[in-house]
Amino acid sequence: MKYILTVSIVFLLLISGCGTTKETSTQKAQSNQQHGKKLVNLDNKKIAEMFLDLDTPTKEEANNIDVNTNKGGNTSNSEYDLESETKNKTEEKENINEEQNVVNDDVFLKLVHEYNHIFDRIVSDVDYNKFYEQYIGYRFKTIKTKKELYNKFSDIMTKQVAHNYWDDFINEGKGSLYLIPKDGHPKLNMDDSYSIEKINNSKYKLTNKHNSDLHGKFDIILTFTKHKDIWKISDISYY
Repeated sequence: MKYILTVSIVFLLLISGCGTTKETSTQKAQSNQQHGKKLVNLDNKKIAEMFLDLDTPTKEEANNIDVNTNKGGNTSNSEYDLESETKNKTEEKENINEEQNVVNDDVFLKLVHEYNHIFDRIVSDVDYNKFYEQYIGYRFKTIKTKKELYNKFSDIMTKQVAHNYWDDFINEGKGSLYLIPKDGHPKLNMDDSYSIEKINNSKYKLTNKHNSDLHGKFDIILTFTKHKDIWKISDISYY
């Protein structure tokens, strides 16, 4: 009986212990679960704060953004200033080139001198000892055709100007060329007032006021044109 009682007490204690252990385990599990929830909530909060920190710039970063923004504006202004400066330099260069392209007056005055002394070039080639009435002139010694005569002045005037100038002064006949004696064209008097005007880089105009008893009072205008880097008289006009 005593043995049965002892066994019963031990059995009851074991049951009681298991229940306590089971209850303790259950409580511990619940506690761990609640703690886990707290940890999860805490982690989520920290993660959210981390993302907020990433999105929100620091004071130093904000200052850097402002500096970069200002730099961007300055860059835009700098580009505009550079473009404006480049444009100004280009215009200055064009003006300098334009000034450099202005031809010295001496170039044209030399041509005027040759024009005024145009007969000096052929006087030694004319035989003034014999006058040929049928051709109303004196025969040239070496120049046989009008074309040859025009070519004698190709360095100072165009072929057309040479033709216009000499056409009334020469006759051709029997393989020879004859000079008709007559007053020459009016000369330019460079002691009087004259002006030289630039038309473009390859054309200039000289105006001279002529006044003589033989020809009267009027303006002589010589036009100079550049032909293969050589300046020539390209037109003679009287007004």
